[in-house]
Amino acid sequence: MSAEPLIQVISGMPRRQGSRLPADFAPVLLKLTNESSSHFGCADARLEPVEYRERPFSHVLRVAVFAAGRSIPLTHVFVKIFKVPEQSDHERMRRRVKKDFESTRKIHQAMAQQADSGAVRPIVCYPEHLATVTEQVPGHTLLEYLHSNVAWVPWRSTLTRLSPTMEKVGQWVRAFQSIDRQPGRVSVEALQSYVDLRLERLVAASAAAFGETDRARVLEYIGRLYAAAPPDDLLETSIHGDLAPANMLISGERVIVLDFAMCGRGSVFHDLSRLFLQLDLLRLKPHFNGGVIDRLGRSLLRGFDPQLTLDRPMFRVLLMQHRINHLATLFLSHEPFPANLYNMRVRRYHRACLERELWRRPEDGAQV
Repeated sequence: MSAEPLIQVISGMPRRQGSRLPADFAPVLLKLTNESSSHFGCADARLEPVEYRERPFSHVLRVAVFAAGRSIPLTHVFVKIFKVPEQSDHERMRRRVKKDFESTRKIHQAMAQQADSGAVRPIVCYPEHLATVTEQVPGHTLLEYLHSNVAWVPWRSTLTRLSPTMEKVGQWVRAFQSIDRQPGRVSVEALQSYVDLRLERLVAASAAAFGETDRARVLEYIGRLYAAAPPDDLLETSIHGDLAPANMLISGERVIVLDFAMCGRGSVFHDLSRLFLQLDLLRLKPHFNGGVIDRLGRSLLRGFDPQLTLDRPMFRVLLMQHRINHLATLFLSHEPFPANLYNMRVRRYHRACLERELWRRPEDGAQV
């Protein structure tokens, strides 16, 4: 089969938000078509691009897969081509793409038999094209799910149904951590070093009004919280690294997660606290109620550990870490109106939360 028809199809596709659709997809789709027997169980499958999206770090094409002579798709897949960041090279990105695919395959296999937790099924990886192919999972992202069910004034029955869903999200994090248990502890030096890089950016940004005294306060406070943490909370574990409502799918009764490119090792509270923070930030949008967000946050923590509360020292450390990371990122970004107004509100909220935390003692009770 020639690549020319695929190039014509791709070139003629509608483009989202004026983004340019890369011709790099053509050789990937050609290779996938030629290997259709092994990947889809049918020879001479026909691939039809359906929807293209450009993301900050990748290009993603949704593709329908048809058996020869059939008009109803066998399945849909996502073809993702990674972008090459500045100061990087193709060889480094090839290794990263391969790692992402292998991590996804390992996690998918480990979770395949679990009733409530899973990972998207990887189909094939083409490192030479910086491309991976994964099967589309039916359902909605957690972000879409929350917007559909929690916005404005949700029914009490809806909230009753949503709490178990958020518990399942917390359970996914716990199940993921059980896949690859290795001994290790998170050191206070590593935590402080990671945070200090972000604090340096805040000090350097004049608009942040964040001085060396503030920087020293944060680092000293992290040390005090770390010293107050129980030993089990200092354990190191597998982390997703980029867990967010946009890459978690609610598929029937299961929570399915995708995009494992940032997998690594870190605190047992790394993924959970990051997800908690992103959930918490929804309260800044006018169509979300703060009390509802609090309830969903408690359900998330309960799913991970029924005994976990917001006053656990290491959870507070990781929540501060993600808050500072996001704050530093916002001061480096230059968004147009009206996104800049929303970002300004988020920055003020982060600063207020940090100040409240820094005035507390490590043994004080729970607060966001």
